Amino acid sequence: PLGRRDGNYRFVTETLPELLRPGQSVLDVGGGKNPGVSTELKARLALKIDGLDASEDELSRAPAGAYDATVVCDVSRVQLPANYEFIFSCAVMEHVRGVRAAAAALAAALVPGGTMAHFVPNAFAPFAIANRVLGVDRARRVLFSAIPSARHLQGFAAYYEDCWPSRFRQICEENGLEVVALEPHFCSGYVQFFWPMHTLDVARQLLLMGAHAMDLCESFTIVARKPG
Repeated sequence: PLGRRDGNYRFVTETLPELLRPGQSVLDVGGGKNPGVSTELKARLALKIDGLDASEDELSRAPAGAYDATVVCDVSRVQLPANYEFIFSCAVMEHVRGVRAAAAALAAALVPGGTMAHFVPNAFAPFAIANRVLGVDRARRVLFSAIPSARHLQGFAAYYEDCWPSRFRQICEENGLEVVALEPHFCSGYVQFFWPMHTLDVARQLLLMGAHAMDLCESFTIVARKPG
């Protein structure tokens, strides 16, 4: 079922390519050293992509040609001209203090008719709750001991402020955007290393998916459009 597919993988391999158009002006929010659009796809579609990240070091480590320009700023404080036809982020908003301010800033940076899309881990997923309870340092130790490969991609402080589907929809609408897609994902692999717990977790996810409990999903993708 669609809801049981890995949301992050689906966003990168399907949602983003479907939303990109030749010649677009694009803002990659929080991609840092791992931009969401490959240099090959960027060149093939003749995209103009700017990279926004709070870390200059992260941006400097991106592949050559990944970004046409970079903006070093916290997304909740950034002020950008309304130049972008497409804005996206992937597993970034959970790391932001001030999600409402960030959404307002990004909505303002869209041209009329522009679109923004975000993949967001859900604040009410067990891994997100555990992350907040354990705190940053302990959560990193647990994550890296269970999934060593996560060291080079994960471990940033996560707050999950306003990061659940109905709330994110509301924030988009407050900023004059029309939500054109909101897809919950009832799949995550944080306990795959211990199969008895993983089996129980899958059963929990299937139960919630069957009950259409969108706000209790593991993650979600939201696509919103600016009228015009």
